[in-house]
Amino acid sequence: MGVIIGDYGESGVIDQMYVMGGEGNVSVLNVLLKKNTLGGITKIAIVIDGGIVATVFLEFWKRRRSTLTYTWDLIEWEEEEETLRPQFEAKYYKMERVNPISGKPEPHQPSSDKVTRLLVSISGIFFMISLVITAVFAVVVYRLVVMEQFASFKWNFIKQHWQFATSAAAVCINFVIIMALNLAYEKIAYLLTNLEYPRTESEWENSFALKMFLFQFVNLNSSIFYIAFFLGRFVGHPGKYNKLFNRWRLEECHPSGCLIDLCLQMGVIMFLKQIWNNFMELGYPLIQNWWSRHKIKRGVQDASIPQWENDWNLQPMNIHGLMDEYLEMGIWYGILEGIGILAVITNAFVIAITSDYIPRFVYEYKYGPCANHFEYGESCLTGYVNNSLSFFDLSELGMGKSGYCRYRDYRGPPWSSKPYEFTLQYWHILAARLAFIIVFEHLVFGIKSFIAYLIPDVPKNLYDRIRREKYLVQEMMYEAELEHLQQQRRKSGHPVHHEWP
Repeated sequence: MGVIIGDYGESGVIDQMYVMGGEGNVSVLNVLLKKNTLGGITKIAIVIDGGIVATVFLEFWKRRRSTLTYTWDLIEWEEEEETLRPQFEAKYYKMERVNPISGKPEPHQPSSDKVTRLLVSISGIFFMISLVITAVFAVVVYRLVVMEQFASFKWNFIKQHWQFATSAAAVCINFVIIMALNLAYEKIAYLLTNLEYPRTESEWENSFALKMFLFQFVNLNSSIFYIAFFLGRFVGHPGKYNKLFNRWRLEECHPSGCLIDLCLQMGVIMFLKQIWNNFMELGYPLIQNWWSRHKIKRGVQDASIPQWENDWNLQPMNIHGLMDEYLEMGIWYGILEGIGILAVITNAFVIAITSDYIPRFVYEYKYGPCANHFEYGESCLTGYVNNSLSFFDLSELGMGKSGYCRYRDYRGPPWSSKPYEFTLQYWHILAARLAFIIVFEHLVFGIKSFIAYLIPDVPKNLYDRIRREKYLVQEMMYEAELEHLQQQRRKSGHPVHHEWP
């Protein structure tokens, strides 16, 4: 029987997983490929269902928003009706212009000053985003260094599961960095927003919310995007591995695919983040209240003290405290819609690139036993694993070994005219992946648009009420204008008409 061996480099790290022997000896790798991997059809169904649920949520969000807008009598509310922020008035009270809507003079921010402040704010945002990317790169370097140490660890459990141990340790460190940067950036976003001097409170909230969303999106998802789309994509091949700083070989995915690392990253971060958020929303305020009562009143309120003095011991409410609640859902409709679109595109790339669905599909209908007649079943995937493994000549390592080993890639064998070059099957798979992304995203977007068309933004009864009110307002204006015209005719001695002349 064949065996799976690891080629250890000078640093003691396993350079590559090899499978010796023919097709009958690749059963171990075949099990690894199938294990922890959902079927391609299941993934597609999950993404489509998620797109449908997101679209239905957004449509009912709009319906609820329109109902609240009508209830609060804000249907025809215009931005010009909102009062100016005191900070804006204090800053630009010497620069006035006539408001084209109200016809009254009001403070005005010159365009040059607005552009300058906006550029400074954007520079600060890009600086923080680059800081996040730098932190992700540092974690990647940490993974490469620790991978070397864990591979040569004396503890057998760590030595046997060095890849899992590396990923788990990196995820925990990445989570600490994410939460630390979140705390720092909230203060920076607040300063940058105040630096822009927004005109109204709504402009301030929109600007602050957009900054927080952009940073949290990059901060939470940058490491996930690295694992989903970059991990294991540029490692090279046996005998010619790509190394960082000419020292550490780039990390590869688990033999069963990158989805294990991706699920671990998402699961740990989301789980720990929920625990931390729940603690900050529930546990931390309780501890603060307990400490405040213990320190000042020792837990006993004096009935003779007015209530407003007792309320002094309560925690202060942040004037922008609701921002955190909005950020936990995404932020208002526009950003939610953008997240939905980006989610479809991202999932299309995950299914096409990260998973093994497309290579299996190409083999099944182009290179497998069912290539000439279309069938579906396990028999069509016979020989897939052996087909996905390339050959490498061990004598090229210069370590006194002979024979051939197998590694996962689509490269020409050493005896071909172009050894270790990508084969035609590799380009077929790449073209199939790009075609799948285009077709899949158009399919999901078409379903989303159709569902959005079926669900009106305004409920039917509310739409009729709005039209009824507009009709009554027009009737009142008509009656008032007719009454005014009749009074004018009476004063001038002309005959009075009871209808519009």
